[in-house]
Amino acid sequence: MTSVPADGPGRPGPDGAVPDNGAVLDRSCLTDLADQLASPEAASEFAAVFLEMLPERVQAIEEPLADTRVQAARTAALSLGSSAAMIGAQQLVRDAGLINQHLKTGSLDAAREVAARLSADASAVAAAIEELLAGQ
Repeated sequence: MTSVPADGPGRPGPDGAVPDNGAVLDRSCLTDLADQLASPEAASEFAAVFLEMLPERVQAIEEPLADTRVQAARTAALSLGSSAAMIGAQQLVRDAGLINQHLKTGSLDAAREVAARLSADASAVAAAIEELLAGQ
């Protein structure tokens, strides 16, 4: 893999509009990670592994919420949130934080409402990461 580019064109959505993937993925976080690791390749690899693991991470939140395993859902939300923060997936950071907060305060229904958006938000992040990696 090569270095993490600072920006790139958005991919058209179903309506033909080009989304601002900068709102989905703050690419400066990956640039910062590359600087911290002194390796753009390592940051790109982290993004690729995040992308590969994303469906399982979403499922690790959704399944425990469905059968009221609060601690398992909180653990999965914290894991997703910290990894998402490292690559700049701000909406996933917000979703994971809200899920954790709702579960912490006993608001299971509110956590489930946020989790209902999680797959769509994860798909948008996945598309932005795929675009980023394809541009290398």
